Amino acid sequence: MANALMRFLLFAGIFLGGVAAAHATIVFGELSAEPSAPDVGEPFTLTLTMYDPTEVPVEDAYVLADFSFGEETTEYEFEEQSPGVYQTEAVLPEAGEYTLTMRDQTFRQEEATTQVGTKIPGTEFFPDDLGSFLFPPTVTNSSSVTTWLIWLIALPVAVGVIVTILVLRKPKETEAT
Repeated sequence: MANALMRFLLFAGIFLGGVAAAHATIVFGELSAEPSAPDVGEPFTLTLTMYDPTEVPVEDAYVLADFSFGEETTEYEFEEQSPGVYQTEAVLPEAGEYTLTMRDQTFRQEEATTQVGTKIPGTEFFPDDLGSFLFPPTVTNSSSVTTWLIWLIALPVAVGVIVTILVLRKPKETEAT
Protein backbone atom coordinates (compact mmCIF):
# COMPACT_ATOMS: atom_id res chain seq x y z
CA MET A 1 0.00 0.00 0.00
CA ALA A 2 2.82 2.44 0.88
CA ASN A 3 4.58 1.56 -2.39
CA ALA A 4 1.41 2.34 -4.36
CA LEU A 5 1.07 5.67 -2.50
CA MET A 6 4.67 6.62 -3.33
CA ARG A 7 4.11 5.73 -7.02
CA PHE A 8 0.97 7.87 -7.03
CA LEU A 9 2.81 10.81 -5.44
CA LEU A 10 5.65 10.43 -7.94
CA PHE A 11 3.18 10.38 -10.85
CA ALA A 12 1.35 13.39 -9.43
CA GLY A 13 4.64 15.26 -9.08
CA ILE A 14 5.65 14.52 -12.66
CA PHE A 15 2.17 15.29 -13.99
CA LEU A 16 1.92 18.60 -12.16
CA GLY A 17 5.24 19.79 -13.55
CA GLY A 18 8.89 20.01 -12.71
CA VAL A 19 8.62 22.67 -10.02
CA ALA A 20 6.36 22.06 -7.07
CA ALA A 21 3.95 24.76 -6.04
CA ALA A 22 1.90 24.90 -2.89
CA HIS A 23 0.04 22.32 -2.09
CA ALA A 24 -2.31 19.94 -3.68
CA THR A 25 0.22 17.40 -2.44
CA ILE A 26 2.54 17.06 0.55
CA VAL A 27 5.50 19.45 0.75
CA PHE A 28 8.43 18.65 3.04
CA GLY A 29 10.27 21.29 5.03
CA GLU A 30 13.50 21.38 6.99
CA LEU A 31 14.26 24.19 9.41
CA SER A 32 17.57 25.22 10.88
CA ALA A 33 18.70 28.18 12.95
CA GLU A 34 22.04 29.98 13.01
CA PRO A 35 23.13 30.12 15.75
CA SER A 36 21.42 26.85 16.68
CA ALA A 37 20.90 27.99 20.29
CA PRO A 38 20.03 31.70 20.03
CA ASP A 39 20.09 34.00 23.05
CA VAL A 40 17.11 36.11 24.12
CA GLY A 41 17.03 39.42 22.28
CA GLU A 42 19.77 38.39 19.84
CA PRO A 43 19.04 38.06 16.13
CA PHE A 44 19.27 34.66 14.49
CA THR A 45 18.75 33.40 10.96
CA LEU A 46 16.03 30.85 10.34
CA THR A 47 16.55 28.80 7.15
CA LEU A 48 13.78 26.76 5.53
CA THR A 49 14.31 24.22 2.75
CA MET A 50 11.15 23.08 0.93
CA TYR A 51 10.79 20.18 -1.53
CA ASP A 52 8.09 17.89 -2.88
CA PRO A 53 7.90 14.06 -2.57
CA THR A 54 10.10 13.68 -5.67
CA GLU A 55 12.70 15.97 -4.04
CA VAL A 56 12.09 18.84 -6.47
CA PRO A 57 12.66 22.22 -4.72
CA VAL A 58 9.52 24.26 -4.10
CA GLU A 59 10.15 27.64 -5.68
CA ASP A 60 8.38 31.02 -5.41
CA ALA A 61 6.60 30.17 -2.16
CA TYR A 62 5.22 32.77 0.26
CA VAL A 63 6.11 31.37 3.68
CA LEU A 64 5.71 32.87 7.16
CA ALA A 65 6.95 31.86 10.61
CA ASP A 66 4.77 32.79 13.59
CA PHE A 67 6.44 32.60 17.02
CA SER A 68 3.75 32.52 19.72
CA PHE A 69 4.57 33.12 23.39
CA GLY A 70 1.56 33.36 25.66
CA GLU A 71 -0.91 35.59 23.85
CA GLU A 72 1.67 37.42 21.76
CA THR A 73 2.60 36.31 18.24
CA THR A 74 5.48 37.66 16.18
CA GLU A 75 5.38 37.05 12.42
CA TYR A 76 8.42 36.78 10.14
CA GLU A 77 8.31 36.53 6.34
CA PHE A 78 10.81 34.31 4.52
CA GLU A 79 12.67 35.43 1.39
CA GLU A 80 13.83 32.96 -1.25
CA GLN A 81 17.64 32.71 -1.38
CA SER A 82 17.91 29.96 -4.01
CA PRO A 83 15.46 27.41 -5.47
CA GLY A 84 13.60 25.92 -2.51
CA VAL A 85 15.73 27.67 0.17
CA TYR A 86 14.20 30.51 2.20
CA GLN A 87 15.57 32.65 5.05
CA THR A 88 14.39 35.20 7.57
CA GLU A 89 16.04 36.97 10.48
CA ALA A 90 14.22 36.84 13.79
CA VAL A 91 14.60 38.13 17.34
CA LEU A 92 12.67 36.63 20.25
CA PRO A 93 12.32 39.03 23.19
CA GLU A 94 11.68 36.64 26.10
CA ALA A 95 12.96 33.32 27.41
CA GLY A 96 10.46 30.49 27.51
CA GLU A 97 8.60 27.97 25.42
CA TYR A 98 7.45 29.23 22.03
CA THR A 99 5.12 27.64 19.53
CA LEU A 100 6.44 28.06 16.03
CA THR A 101 3.76 27.88 13.35
CA MET A 102 4.96 27.62 9.78
CA ARG A 103 2.46 28.93 7.20
CA ASP A 104 2.63 28.61 3.43
CA GLN A 105 0.32 31.13 1.75
CA THR A 106 1.62 30.88 -1.79
CA PHE A 107 -1.89 30.78 -3.22
CA ARG A 108 -4.64 32.95 -1.79
CA GLN A 109 -7.24 30.19 -1.74
CA GLU A 110 -5.14 27.85 0.40
CA GLU A 111 -2.91 27.97 3.46
CA ALA A 112 -0.85 25.02 4.61
CA THR A 113 0.25 25.17 8.25
CA THR A 114 2.28 23.09 10.68
CA GLN A 115 3.46 23.67 14.25
CA VAL A 116 6.85 23.11 15.87
CA GLY A 117 7.52 23.77 19.58
CA THR A 118 10.83 25.15 20.85
CA LYS A 119 12.42 26.71 23.94
CA ILE A 120 14.53 29.87 23.99
CA PRO A 121 17.31 30.35 25.20
CA GLY A 122 20.00 27.83 26.04
CA THR A 123 18.83 24.80 24.12
CA GLU A 124 19.27 23.90 20.51
CA PHE A 125 16.45 25.17 18.38
CA PHE A 126 15.59 21.89 16.67
CA PRO A 127 17.10 18.93 18.54
CA ASP A 128 16.53 15.37 17.29
CA ASP A 129 15.28 16.39 13.84
CA LEU A 130 12.38 18.44 15.20
CA GLY A 131 13.21 20.86 12.38
CA SER A 132 11.86 18.39 9.81
CA PHE A 133 8.15 18.70 9.10
CA LEU A 134 5.64 18.62 6.29
CA PHE A 135 3.00 20.94 4.98
CA PRO A 136 -0.10 18.78 4.49
CA PRO A 137 -2.10 18.92 1.27
CA THR A 138 -4.65 21.71 1.27
CA VAL A 139 -8.23 21.66 0.15
CA THR A 140 -8.89 23.63 -3.00
CA ASN A 141 -12.10 25.55 -3.42
CA SER A 142 -14.82 24.37 -5.80
CA SER A 143 -14.10 26.94 -8.50
CA SER A 144 -10.60 25.56 -9.00
CA VAL A 145 -11.97 21.99 -9.18
CA THR A 146 -14.44 23.15 -11.83
CA THR A 147 -11.60 24.78 -13.75
CA TRP A 148 -9.56 21.56 -13.62
CA LEU A 149 -12.56 19.53 -14.83
CA ILE A 150 -13.02 21.88 -17.77
CA TRP A 151 -9.33 21.71 -18.74
CA LEU A 152 -8.89 17.99 -18.15
CA ILE A 153 -12.21 16.60 -19.41
CA ALA A 154 -14.45 19.05 -21.28
CA LEU A 155 -11.82 20.66 -23.49
CA PRO A 156 -10.17 17.38 -24.67
CA VAL A 157 -13.62 15.82 -25.35
CA ALA A 158 -14.68 18.88 -27.38
CA VAL A 159 -11.45 18.78 -29.40
CA GLY A 160 -11.92 15.02 -29.98
CA VAL A 161 -15.47 15.55 -31.26
CA ILE A 162 -14.36 18.31 -33.65
CA VAL A 163 -11.46 16.23 -35.00
CA THR A 164 -13.73 13.20 -35.46
CA ILE A 165 -16.29 15.26 -37.40
CA LEU A 166 -13.58 16.72 -39.63
CA VAL A 167 -12.10 13.28 -40.36
CA LEU A 168 -15.40 11.49 -41.05
CA ARG A 169 -17.18 14.07 -43.17
CA LYS A 170 -17.59 13.33 -46.85
CA PRO A 171 -15.26 15.13 -49.18
CA LYS A 172 -16.91 17.18 -51.94
CA GLU A 173 -17.08 15.38 -55.25
CA THR A 174 -14.96 16.97 -57.89
CA GLU A 175 -16.45 17.64 -61.30
CA ALA A 176 -15.00 15.75 -64.24
CA THR A 177 -13.82 18.08 -66.95
